[in-house]
Amino acid sequence: MKKVEIYTDGACIGNPGPGGYGVILRYGEHRRELSGGYRMTTNNRMELMAAIKGLEALKEKCNVALYSDSKYVIDALEKGWALKWRANGWRRNKKDAATNSDLWGRLLELCESHETNFHWVKGHAGDPDNERCDRLATEAATQPDLSVDEPYESTRQRPLEQYVSLSTTDEDPSSISVESVRRDLKSPDPYTRRQAIIRSVTENITQLGGDLLVHFRSEMDPEIKGRFAWALGRLNYGKAEETLLEALNNPDKEVRVWSAWALGEIGSYKAESILRRAIDDEHSKEVKQAIGGAIKKLNLVSTRVHAKQLKKELQRPETQDQTLLGLMERLETLDLATDYESIVELRAEMQSNYPEFFKKYMAWVRRKPEIIAALNDRSKVFP
Repeated sequence: MKKVEIYTDGACIGNPGPGGYGVILRYGEHRRELSGGYRMTTNNRMELMAAIKGLEALKEKCNVALYSDSKYVIDALEKGWALKWRANGWRRNKKDAATNSDLWGRLLELCESHETNFHWVKGHAGDPDNERCDRLATEAATQPDLSVDEPYESTRQRPLEQYVSLSTTDEDPSSISVESVRRDLKSPDPYTRRQAIIRSVTENITQLGGDLLVHFRSEMDPEIKGRFAWALGRLNYGKAEETLLEALNNPDKEVRVWSAWALGEIGSYKAESILRRAIDDEHSKEVKQAIGGAIKKLNLVSTRVHAKQLKKELQRPETQDQTLLGLMERLETLDLATDYESIVELRAEMQSNYPEFFKKYMAWVRRKPEIIAALNDRSKVFP
């Protein structure tokens, strides 16, 4: 029988609020990640859903070690509480019904179809798989167009719309939201700061970019500092690039992982250049994977050289050199069959308006015979 490890975690913004689950499955050298989110749910439901999705991914009976940082899940399974609730018609006692019985029913059936052992792990304590699941769950909860948790929403006493914060004053609700998040970012309580960071992303409060950058620089808690980096990336706050570059040298591995993801979200050529240089100097396998994933994401998001963006960056003296370096590195991975026209357009722009850059560029290209050969197949554009 195959031995499989499943790490799970759930997240919820507001509780109830938008929620997500994250799962990692391991079998030998094989590894798989799963995640998903719902527009209105609870943290406990997402903890249960993570375990369900992990077990549902198995195609045959397995010996499973399931890890979770949720006492709610692990204790109810290990101590037999959930089995008793089911035997009693989903009642905890004569007065109280068991909550989330729809998910508990699914989870118990799945556990009974495998040989399952349960392990509690302390959350945010440095376990790499637990931390990764947490990031997957949080990311999933902040995505647009989330699924509907129909069993939960159908049993709620109030419709979804009544949970939306509406102002009864003449003030702009968006300004109230900004100020409340700005206040919570300064809170001495780590949980409050963490929730404020997530709100800044889910509500897309781009005007908080400067605040996030200031707090990122001063934050001492590595996990919170990493989340500040994540928010800077999700809000595409380009002014954070240099600070995130410094963060890639932070002694804490978790900060480096979050910073790599943030640079991948920002998506500029400067950010890509920073990541490509950092991956060669990184020794941690987990951080290398994060940097590699960020670079891959950049390539997926932008499979072509966007001349307009490059022109903008070339016009800023402080980014010119970095942009040129980023362009050179990107050319090594381009699909020249599809990017040919953009390369030629950019080359013409550089030749006309940035002659000194053009000389450096051509000097570099001449040292890359494979690029010259590929381009010459399409047109004799290089001497």
